[in-house]
Amino acid sequence: MRTLRPLSEARPRSLRLCTPVPLVLVALSGLAAAQGGPETYFVSTSSDAGVLASGLPFLEDGDLVSARTDSFPRPLMQSAHWRAVGDLVPSEIDALALEPGAGSFSERLRFSTLSDVGGFRDGDVLGLAPGGGWRVVTSEDVLASALNTANALDLDGFTYDDAGALVFSLQSNIDSGVFGAVSNGDVLRFDGAQTERLYTESDIDAALSTALGNSASASDVHGLDWLASELRVVVQSPSEADGGLLRVGASPALVVGDTDLGLGGAELDAIASAPDDAPRVEMWFEPGATSGSGTGVVQGPAGGLVAIVPTAGVGFEPALYMPGFGAFYLDPFDPSLLSFPLAVLDGTGRWSASVQLPLAAAGPGWDGLPGFSFQALQLGVLDLSAPLRIDF
Repeated sequence: MRTLRPLSEARPRSLRLCTPVPLVLVALSGLAAAQGGPETYFVSTSSDAGVLASGLPFLEDGDLVSARTDSFPRPLMQSAHWRAVGDLVPSEIDALALEPGAGSFSERLRFSTLSDVGGFRDGDVLGLAPGGGWRVVTSEDVLASALNTANALDLDGFTYDDAGALVFSLQSNIDSGVFGAVSNGDVLRFDGAQTERLYTESDIDAALSTALGNSASASDVHGLDWLASELRVVVQSPSEADGGLLRVGASPALVVGDTDLGLGGAELDAIASAPDDAPRVEMWFEPGATSGSGTGVVQGPAGGLVAIVPTAGVGFEPALYMPGFGAFYLDPFDPSLLSFPLAVLDGTGRWSASVQLPLAAAGPGWDGLPGFSFQALQLGVLDLSAPLRIDF
């Protein structure tokens, strides 16, 4: 395991940043190419999943995790990643979706939190704001007005259908001037003008009963996903389907169980099918005993060549010309670190190194704390990871 001091040793060589970071990497990498691969979900769990395997970090219920049936889950967005895009860290993600349409992964990412945080409410549909921070995409007030209710709303799950309408379920039962009683197991649709009830809780119960061949009850709907013009729901059910993903429609079926994604028994909560242009390279940091020390890890396609791009300061620059996260949250003109390492991923798609960051060169993050920001970029295909912030 190599030690980078201060992340200026390169493999196979160091590169001086004489022009903005994105321009250098475009010149190195050539044209972007979208990547395929096994079906991938981005998920958040209803409780901490912990350490699922050697070499993985502790996964919490506020994390967004990249999960597949053929490998262990890996972190997409943990607290260090949330700090890299703004000054707020959610304690728990309650709903998750990728809004369809043009734009990068980071532009289309939508989420909701379990509780109010930083002036945002648990009934808001949120997204990442260009330039850093969060923004409200669809407010709790708009949804309350559409349902004609005086009750407080808390989104328990949402997704988007083929027409781009918001499909959602609530955490608690409410009284609606449009529908009367609305259960937390109902699935509703809002297109910006009108609201309709797509499925009642009884409909979900019937779909689950058909899928399992017994009289199981869904009890509640947590996460929602829309794939191939069909709705999928994460059910809270006292059965073998508890925390699993149920396809609802003409042929109901349990398509993913809570044990199929290697989550160690933690139940699915929020879920979204990953698009083809979503990040395929993940990066995380395990802190050491002293400030600025630890182990940096990059995971991606086996044999990939990855540039680990650091800056002391934060910033924002769109990166629509490449798949992956879709934006650099780095200061492209930051003079603090003028070189970056190139990492060759091994046969398992992994690279790791001991890190000791130069404390004297640290710059302010979105929250004002000193530290460094990083993003990993797989060269050749220009696949960009989520940003990572290490604060001191």
